[in-house]
Amino acid sequence: MEKEFIITGMKCQGCVTTVHDALAAVPGVQSVSVNLEAQEATIQGTFDTTAILNSLQTTPYKITE
Repeated sequence: MEKEFIITGMKCQGCVTTVHDALAAVPGVQSVSVNLEAQEATIQGTFDTTAILNSLQTTPYKITE
C-alpha cells in the first residue's frame, strides 16, 4: 500500500531526516519519501496507519492523513 501524510513543523533538512527516520522505523514500512517543501511524506509498505500516526509523538512534528 502507498499512502500520503501531511507533516507540519518541518523547517530544514535536519527535520526531514528526523521525520524520515521515525517513519522508517515503523514495522512494515518499506520506503519513505519526505518532501520539505510540500510538508508531506509518502510511505509504502504493509504498515498500520495508527502506528504511523503515533510515530512522531516524541518529536516536535505533527502528522495527519
